[in-house]
Order: sequence, then structure tokens, then C-alpha cells
Amino acid sequence: MMKNWLAEYIGNIKDPLYAVIMDVLAKVNPDEILEVYKDMGMPKISESNMEFLMDMMKKFELDKKLEQKGKEEGKEEEREKGRKEKAELLIEQLRKKFNGLPENYENKIENLSNDKIKAIGVDIFDIEKIEDLERYF
Repeated sequence: MMKNWLAEYIGNIKDPLYAVIMDVLAKVNPDEILEVYKDMGMPKISESNMEFLMDMMKKFELDKKLEQKGKEEGKEEEREKGRKEKAELLIEQLRKKFNGLPENYENKIENLSNDKIKAIGVDIFDIEKIEDLERYF
């Protein structure tokens, strides 16, 4: 009961000191903390306190992993958004160059990789007819 209350209390602290503590704990390996504690000659931690500390450290580790995963997913979403925007711009340029662009070509371009979109963009002045786009698909 006490552990749950304390964990909830610590989790609800919103002051800057808590943010600093969270930042430090996120950068430290739980085993290193225990090793330093032992090296300092501190009294032995009771089993229940050790369990509580390990639970808290696991929570911090999980929070750190979830935060990293969220950052990675955000980066991937931004890359995909950028790819789609490049494809849309390329489609607009090709529509202007050829006074229109068949829908099947638009669909193919929308599904191209960044590298292929860039290649068409670089070669756009050398592309003489719509059918020349086939080499990129």
C-alpha cells in the first residue's frame, strides 16, 4: 500500500526538481546506482525497499524506452510527410510541363521512394514525353 502511494506521489510531482531527477535517472543504469550505493558503504537496503527501488528504476527505464520509441515514430511520420509533399510538388510540375498527367502516373509517383522522386525532379528538364516516366517505376 505504501509503495503504491509513494510511487503515485512521485509520479505526480510537477516541479522542476522532479524533472531534473527524472532526467538524471533516465541516464543512469539501475545496476550502477546500486553499485555506487554499495561502494559508499551505505547500510544494506531492506528487501522490500530494494523491490520498490527496482520497480521505480524499471518504470524510469520503461518511460525512457517509450519516449525514444515516440521520437523515432515521430521522425518516421515526418519523413513520410516530406516524401508525400515532394511527390505532390513533382506531380504539379509534371502536370504543368505536359498540360496534364494521367491518373495512373500520379498514383505511381505518389508511391515512389524519396530517391525516385528526387531522380525525376533532377531529370525533369530531360523528360520529353509522359512515357519517359516509365523508366522510374
